[in-house]
Amino acid sequence: MSPVKLKWKQYDACYEKINRGIYQKKYPQALGLFHCYTKIRMEIALHAFKCLKKYLPPKEMQEFPFRCALHSFLTHVKSAIDSLTEEINLLYKIDPKLTAKGKTMSIEKLQKRENRKNLKQANYQLLTEISNATKAKWFTDLKTLRDEEAVHGAISGKDWQAILGGGSPIIKLGMKGVSDFATWCPDILKETSKFLERCYQQM
Repeated sequence: MSPVKLKWKQYDACYEKINRGIYQKKYPQALGLFHCYTKIRMEIALHAFKCLKKYLPPKEMQEFPFRCALHSFLTHVKSAIDSLTEEINLLYKIDPKLTAKGKTMSIEKLQKRENRKNLKQANYQLLTEISNATKAKWFTDLKTLRDEEAVHGAISGKDWQAILGGGSPIIKLGMKGVSDFATWCPDILKETSKFLERCYQQM
């Protein structure tokens, strides 16, 4: 399997636009920070996957390192997506009240009716891109595993054998076993990377 390569062409183009806007005082400084955070979180997720591979069969399974690596992978990929939505929030002023409270946007908050309405007025193509992504299997699988397992479930709990909530990866993702993470994680990274690039192209 070829190594995962994250794409940043549209990210870099958007970075230049954001920097110009900050210099011209059109955009807040925080927009530049979150733009950087998005990339950093994806690169942490990539590193987490490289660590994860060391503990997948046929290599010796080691419970704690495996759980740490998978937890980091899931949380950072999802955090990268949420960081993108905060970029969108700051760029288009989607929810000024949220920003005024010192809170940040997430993909879930962006789906609220008022926020969708504001984004539709600001950038309809971007809203369409996000709506399509949230319905895609790669995203729903990621969100399910991250929300139900990494944050509240077996990955962070005591029951190692119930790592995917029902004793078998098949229940959640249709896997044959944990070794399938060797292909599932790269697929998630690639799909997320493509999604980010499509969004930056629209921004």
